[in-house]
Amino acid sequence: MNRSTLPDPFQEERISIENEEFRYARLDPEMVQPGELYPLVLFLHGAGERGTNPAHVLAHFPVLFGGPYRMAYPSFLIAPQCRDEKFWARIHWRDPAGRMADEPGSMMKMVLAILDHSLATLPVDPCRVYLTGLSMGGFGCWELAIRRPTTFAAVAPICGGGDPDQVTILKSTPIWAFHAADDDVVDVMHSRRLVEALRKVGGNPRYTEYPDAGHHSWVPGYDRASGLLDWMFAQRRMPDIAGRLL
Repeated sequence: MNRSTLPDPFQEERISIENEEFRYARLDPEMVQPGELYPLVLFLHGAGERGTNPAHVLAHFPVLFGGPYRMAYPSFLIAPQCRDEKFWARIHWRDPAGRMADEPGSMMKMVLAILDHSLATLPVDPCRVYLTGLSMGGFGCWELAIRRPTTFAAVAPICGGGDPDQVTILKSTPIWAFHAADDDVVDVMHSRRLVEALRKVGGNPRYTEYPDAGHHSWVPGYDRASGLLDWMFAQRRMPDIAGRLL
């Protein structure tokens, strides 16, 4: 039963962390078959969707999955919500030389708790867990992937940024980053530095840079014509000979 004002087919979920309740949006595959495992997509929103109303996080990417993409890509979608004045990552977008803190901030801890809860309670294929986000959420993608380098089969950060010294741990992770050369909110050098750092250590990230998308590179990036979603859902983490996920 949907306990919130979220529009169908989304449902509101709640989780308590250190006596604080957080609400987040979840979308299930249209038909969940008994015994079947499904991909899970974790989406991190931008700064404009912060607050305590999970309906706000449906903008941009989740709304596409609630409509035209749902049948094409049957999967679970999880969209947490960052509190006002907080950030997913502890690197500010005005600091291109930012360094990731040793410990995650409170909002990143919340995301980790929701991710772990979802993996433990939903029929999710652990080889097909995907991560994407935009702007502030793009920063969150880079940090979360660094903190959980063996969890995600693919990562798609859009107009984000992170710590180039830490990102090298992701050299074997399929990554497709997007940015716009004329972004006047998050400097394109954030993405360029991270992609360059990965390539220097033998990584092979995809990188799409639009000449004139401004701070809206998620619009063409999330459009099905970009090929991002087909690429993302084709990625799988492979187990090693002991059955552990690589």
